[in-house]
Amino acid sequence: MVVKKSRRILSPSEITCFRDCRIKWHFGYVLRRRSTSCGRARQIGILVHNGLQAWYSLESMGACYAAISKAADKFEAPGDVHNLAKGIFEHYITYYAADLELYEPLIIEKKITEGKVGLKCIPDLVLLERATGKYFIFDHKVVTNLEINKVFDTQKIALFKVISERYPLSGIVYNMVRSKVPLIPEPLKNNTRLKKFAPASTTEAVFKKALSMHGFRAADYPDIVKFYKENKNQFFSRVPVEITLEEIEDFEKSVDIVRKEIAGGILYMNRRWDCERWCDYYADCHTLMDEKPTIVLPKDEPK
Repeated sequence: MVVKKSRRILSPSEITCFRDCRIKWHFGYVLRRRSTSCGRARQIGILVHNGLQAWYSLESMGACYAAISKAADKFEAPGDVHNLAKGIFEHYITYYAADLELYEPLIIEKKITEGKVGLKCIPDLVLLERATGKYFIFDHKVVTNLEINKVFDTQKIALFKVISERYPLSGIVYNMVRSKVPLIPEPLKNNTRLKKFAPASTTEAVFKKALSMHGFRAADYPDIVKFYKENKNQFFSRVPVEITLEEIEDFEKSVDIVRKEIAGGILYMNRRWDCERWCDYYADCHTLMDEKPTIVLPKDEPK
């Protein structure tokens, strides 16, 4: 009896990693030597995601804060990051409080695997809009600036491709969440209470003080609190993204190419930025390469 070998199930992050650098992919997805390091930016994103996951799951506020604290402990986030994440979370659920009435959560941070398309992903949210009966993916992006280029095409289309196997999606909505405040407006630069901060700074410290945890208790900074109450759109933006048939077809072709290249077992460095500074496998990579430009591995299926 001949047993047909199933296709390798790929995730958006694995596809992106393989395209960025095959050596890094080899260490991360074949040898499973995942990095345990977690930078400040990623810590903020993870903590906020955990709080929003609990909130959309209709858990109590205590459970939401507990979810943020648990993630802070797991990733050893310092106190200022922990507080900042709480502040971002609180501001978000105040601004988008109506979500719990407008949408019915169907999938919340759950891994979805579709063997037919050979892909897997973990959507932040799949929501049913009660008024229209339409289905949407909501994807939280914690970013420094509200820019559409923060949305990655590979992830966008992979999410849509996988979820559309289960629901007739109408689109993806990106929740762009700032992790730093906008420039402080001129009237607030003269506030003597802000002298210790750079006047035109986007520092987290201003946000942390202005929208500190525990119910926005920021009595020392009433002007800042007033500014954010009047300018909520400065901190959040929802970007609807339409997926075209051409994009899906191009994505499917590119995934087929990645599958064939993975099966070929040929490794080489193809990163476009400073490997030594950004890559957790820098030393191991150069040991493996041994000054050779290309490595051909045995044609075994990755683990």
